[in-house]
Amino acid sequence: MEKLKGSILANLPISTLNWKRDLIYFDGPLLSEFISSAGEIYLKYWCDCDDDSNRWMLFKIKEQDRLRLVLGEKSVYEVIKSQPDDFVFFADENIKTITYTMVISTDIPNSYIPEEDSYLDIEDYKEDSDAISLVFENEWEFKALQDVYRKFTQVYDLLFVANKTNGSLGATLPWQGGFSTVHFYNKIKEFIPKPKQSNLNAIHYASPGYMKISSESEMANLTLKAIQDYATNKNTIDSNCLELRKRIKELELNKIPPKEAVSTFAVDSLCIQFFSQLKNDLIGITPQWLNSFVSSDFERCKILMAHFRRLRSFHAHLSNKSVRVVTKVIK
Repeated sequence: MEKLKGSILANLPISTLNWKRDLIYFDGPLLSEFISSAGEIYLKYWCDCDDDSNRWMLFKIKEQDRLRLVLGEKSVYEVIKSQPDDFVFFADENIKTITYTMVISTDIPNSYIPEEDSYLDIEDYKEDSDAISLVFENEWEFKALQDVYRKFTQVYDLLFVANKTNGSLGATLPWQGGFSTVHFYNKIKEFIPKPKQSNLNAIHYASPGYMKISSESEMANLTLKAIQDYATNKNTIDSNCLELRKRIKELELNKIPPKEAVSTFAVDSLCIQFFSQLKNDLIGITPQWLNSFVSSDFERCKILMAHFRRLRSFHAHLSNKSVRVVTKVIK
């Protein structure tokens, strides 16, 4: 092994480190993520060995850099070079002992620095349970970031209620104007047990930024699948919804009395055709659940159209790369 230029330490001067996940694995871990009892994140990178010991480099990493590392947007080389401290620790480990050495960053042996193109593959990443991470760059108005969070949460809420709860909405909304939509999403959140509700856990506003959203893992995964499915079938879904919107406007269903709108929608063949197509196009919401949740096809259609708009809005952020989700589900 290479001779290190640094200070030998009796102990590692970091509060207790707990393993979180392996990021590179080949016949054993080569790059692993640890978290200290103070909440700081460290990466442990294998860099050398001899007949007795394995040598590991241990260094701190900011969360915004860790997320971009697992997304494949930053390399291991870059996060070592840009880590927040001006030193790293080396650990020479064997079965019986561990020897620690603190080394100034500029004195790290060149052979221990990975290649500049040392990127990770998101397919190998084991995501956090019960949390979704988003990353973003550039200057954002706080209201715009709130809207990103709100759109994800509203998609999640509807899918949770449609797949994990029983019962009906218990109220007939006119679905004419924006008030009904706002009231609807406020109402369905009441169906979700508080520990399973989606909440904003953390946000780092300054660029490069990130956002963490707590959520129940199964339904969060379904939410991501619904967003990806919309992206895959975007042209078909958008076209059908446009025709449905045009037909509703032609019939003035958003202006006539609500009861008349319900009855008119129910007997119009084009409305039923476009509505049936929308039911088939959007995953995660079954006709059986829709039928049990509200009492008319007009209401069911309006729920799906509101859901569509939120899928489209969230996908728009993804498509221009202004927001990325740390997941292998979104392509």
